[in-house]
Amino acid sequence: MESGGLQRCLNLEQAEKAEMLRAKIEQVEGAIAAQAAKKRGAAQAMAQAGTAAGGDTSATDRAALGLQLKSDLARAIEQERYQDAAALRDRLAGACSSLF
Repeated sequence: MESGGLQRCLNLEQAEKAEMLRAKIEQVEGAIAAQAAKKRGAAQAMAQAGTAAGGDTSATDRAALGLQLKSDLARAIEQERYQDAAALRDRLAGACSSLF
């Protein structure tokens, strides 16, 4: 086999490995996004349950919600999901203003 053919075979093998890696990365990113959505849903449900049950959430629940929102905000910024980050920032500002 000539050196050009050998190089093509090596390039093809690397391309296949890269494609498999891309597919795995997409799978992991999908799982991370699903987990983040699940966490956000749990935090929202906790906040709604607290207000429905007692008319107002306890300071501990509000603090936990604030921490969750901060974490979600940092993750959204890190992942360059700026529209989500803006919404989280606004929710965090509202949550913080209700503490005082």
